[in-house]
Amino acid sequence: MQQTSNTKAKVIVIKPGDPIPPLVDLDEVSREGPIFEGTGVPVQYMFEYLDRVHNLHAFLDDFPEVSIGQALKAMRERVKANNVIHSNTDYVSGTPVFKGTRVPVRNLFDYLAAGYTIEVFLDQFPTAEREQVVSILESAREALECVAYETAAR
Repeated sequence: MQQTSNTKAKVIVIKPGDPIPPLVDLDEVSREGPIFEGTGVPVQYMFEYLDRVHNLHAFLDDFPEVSIGQALKAMRERVKANNVIHSNTDYVSGTPVFKGTRVPVRNLFDYLAAGYTIEVFLDQFPTAEREQVVSILESAREALECVAYETAAR
């Protein structure tokens, strides 16, 4: 039995001399929230590009009024704003831990590096929550991308 899809691909025809449309369709992205200073471009647009095409340079090409410095600053601020990690010298000697627990974040990376799954980690540390793990891994990815983009911009 053959299945058909009702989903049709959006075809864009570009004639010589036409401006090239942005790589990501941002019509449905909220314009609420912070904007890049002096540009009118919502910061959320950049994160949509990173989520959809995983390429900061594509965003910067489509929005040349945003500088690489502004983009990297927004990425760093987003990583810092992650509210699932806590560090306090009164708890576990200031080691970053999953918020609301005494589980060091380092343990997650140690488990993953050793080949264990997230499920095994969560079984061993039941006070840590799956949502926290996912958020920490996403923040780690964003932080690594930020470092890579900073290095490439030099």
